[in-house]
Amino acid sequence: MSFTDLVRYMIAVHSVIEPATKIMYIFMMLSAIAFPIVGGILAKNGKNLKIWIICSFVPLVLCIVHLLFHIYGNSLETTFNMYLTMYLMSLLFPLFVLLRNKKILFRIKAVLLSIVIFLGTYYSLSFEIGRRPGIRNFSHQSYTQAYLSTIDCLKEIYVNSDWKAIDYDAINAEVYPLVETAERENDKVKFLAAMQTLAYYLYDGHVHADTNDYEVDEQSTELMCGNDYGFILFRLADGKTKAFDVDEDSEAYKNGIKSGTTVISWDNVPIDEAINNLKVINGFGLSFPVAENEDFLKPLFLAGKGGDTVKVGFIDENGKEKTAVVSKRGRCLERLQNATTHLYHIYYSDITNPFADNFSTKMLNDEVGCLKITDETFDDWLETKAMITGEFPEMTEMLTQKITDLKRQGMKKLVIDLRNNAGGDLDIVIAIVSLFTDSREIVNYWGGTRKMAIKVPTYLYGTGTFKDMPVFVLVNSNTYSAGDDMADYLRKLDNVTLAGMTCSNNASQPIGGLCVLPDDVWFYFPSFISLNANGDVQGDTKADRIARIPVDIKIPVDEELAHKIFETDEDAEMNYLLEHYIK
Repeated sequence: MSFTDLVRYMIAVHSVIEPATKIMYIFMMLSAIAFPIVGGILAKNGKNLKIWIICSFVPLVLCIVHLLFHIYGNSLETTFNMYLTMYLMSLLFPLFVLLRNKKILFRIKAVLLSIVIFLGTYYSLSFEIGRRPGIRNFSHQSYTQAYLSTIDCLKEIYVNSDWKAIDYDAINAEVYPLVETAERENDKVKFLAAMQTLAYYLYDGHVHADTNDYEVDEQSTELMCGNDYGFILFRLADGKTKAFDVDEDSEAYKNGIKSGTTVISWDNVPIDEAINNLKVINGFGLSFPVAENEDFLKPLFLAGKGGDTVKVGFIDENGKEKTAVVSKRGRCLERLQNATTHLYHIYYSDITNPFADNFSTKMLNDEVGCLKITDETFDDWLETKAMITGEFPEMTEMLTQKITDLKRQGMKKLVIDLRNNAGGDLDIVIAIVSLFTDSREIVNYWGGTRKMAIKVPTYLYGTGTFKDMPVFVLVNSNTYSAGDDMADYLRKLDNVTLAGMTCSNNASQPIGGLCVLPDDVWFYFPSFISLNANGDVQGDTKADRIARIPVDIKIPVDEELAHKIFETDEDAEMNYLLEHYIK
């Protein structure tokens, strides 16, 4: 990235900062420039420096006022993380004036202090608030006011409003009554659930609502997950919906519903109709830009929908249609967590697992190696340097060594496991993809924000080191952000095959927007624009919710595979890929 591009990028980032904060930063930097000049003029003319002393307190007073109006919910920590350096810089003005020593290089020290304050303030602007410039504070408003303020904020700076053709009026018709109910009942759990419903309707993996209050978060998730009837549901590749993970002491089991039983109706509604009509609004942070990815999970969540009892139609062991009325056994949160953990194979987070580390490697069999990438993070300073220079030699060297070591162990084919990849830095993506191609073409543009469009290119710097190695990339709908980008760039290479039971999340726009709401509810959304080589929005689905990063191999889940997924701890998806596609 050239210096000019870097300046344009920073200006675009700063364009979404809310006006009061932007004015505060501009005032601080102008004050830093004016500070030694005003002091020098007053001293030269022999005037009383009381005016200078009074003026030196102005930035500090304004910062205190800023702090009082920008305390984000109940979190002083967050506020200080955003603005602490600027606040400290404002304190230096009066300290210098009050503790000045006229005998020792007074003017020189004033100039040096001015430089320190200017650079410190710019650092705060670029690296503290610059990481989340779209932050807005609605924490002191009512639920309904905060919701409407969030909608206005989304209309102003949410980058996918036009690309996804968001119909905010239609969303309001669904969500605003939920917010009104939460306000009327003063129920923070229902308010969080309402904001999670808003997040659902934006169909964007980078949009979500959460809270730091664990109890509220769990209650909201339980509310949306529904009841536990003793089993889960899953629709197989052949279209049949079957029960799995059936408790043997449940009413369902006693009435003939076993693991693998075909379910044909749910509360007197044909099973396909019941599944298709469901919306997977959840507190797990699961999002569904791609409609097919939501369809994949709908049966799991349908299994929690119902009242005190549910009437289940099924095919018994003799092939006859039967019905059973089953009672709820509590909330289904734990059963759903267990099911999604198995489905996504989220075991790498276990610190006892040696395969837990990011960029870890192992041999899957005598000829196939695996590189696990949990997120695109490495070192903040090196990532910043890579953004400026356009190359990431440290990442290139590390991964070259790891993959070469696998080759020494006999590896002839490589699996890059991007399942549950949480995203991160694009420069790491570029460094990784560049190992598998010799191309040096543009693959991405930083497009700025809705308020300021720019076009800063990002290039592959292909080393070609492993361009002839057969590579399989494994993804799931929990592969987000930079993980999406990596899947997209890799799948376009001749030696790479993209695979998974589902495609990746299809959400590539960088996050940066945040609305802080009452009761410590936070609503996140993208405020930066990322474009592909053609100049279109990178990765994200349009209003049709059709995948723009499709897989080459869609792994079909038959009954045998489903049993392995839900009822064992083996990596059934990976084993299926090895057995059927990597030969």
